[in-house]
Amino acid sequence: MKKLILFTFLISSLNLVSEEYICSIVWDGQIQTSTYLRDGDKFIYTHWAGAKEKMHIMEETDEVLYLNDYPNSEAVYIVIINKKDNKFSSNYVVLGVDEEKGQEGNCLTRT
Repeated sequence: MKKLILFTFLISSLNLVSEEYICSIVWDGQIQTSTYLRDGDKFIYTHWAGAKEKMHIMEETDEVLYLNDYPNSEAVYIVIINKKDNKFSSNYVVLGVDEEKGQEGNCLTRT
């Protein structure tokens, strides 16, 4: 019985340990905050307006996290988070459209 209780506690504790980046930019004079929550081998991106989307981990090191959304036939959203200095940058790359200025801001990390 003690083993069952210990096992249940350990499994439920795993769900409490997560990694989340809370990132903000100033856009049109207003602070907009989005989050990136680790979900296994992906991240759940919650847009400042509330929309949610799964993002792939393109590459990850101790210092930097590279994410991209599930691209459609003409566009991909790319996010780079520096884990050491808590800076981030994001941009859309769209086929047939000149590259637009990306967004840069700061993140807080919640673990």
